[in-house]
Amino acid sequence: MYSRAKEIVKNMVGQKVTRISIEQYSVRLLIDQTEITVEGHWKLMDSVGNVVDHNHDGEQRSAFLLWKVLGSDIAASRVESLPNLAIEFNNGWRFEAESENGGYEAWQLSSSELGLAICNGTIITEFNLPKLTK
Repeated sequence: MYSRAKEIVKNMVGQKVTRISIEQYSVRLLIDQTEITVEGHWKLMDSVGNVVDHNHDGEQRSAFLLWKVLGSDIAASRVESLPNLAIEFNNGWRFEAESENGGYEAWQLSSSELGLAICNGTIITEFNLPKLTK
């Protein structure tokens, strides 16, 4: 169950967050060769467990603190029940993308080597990506 998603997150361990993109309805994290896109609920917790950033409308936000994990290495990552995505960084901070049974895309993982996994409510749909040849 969720074999591709679990393989993608397992492969992220030891890799570095190289880019963070904040968009109107989503955030994206580029982790070496993996991209995480979150359109659903997410939160960032510091090493003590305090929520320091989370998704909400731009008008309600005075600052983004998600950038604080830029350059951090991934210490652990996993797909949890519902399914939720959890990433722990080497500085003790933790990022969680939460899925709800709302029928919309909550998060997706994309890896050029391992494929694509899209979480929609309580279902993860997995795809192979075509290999590009020169």
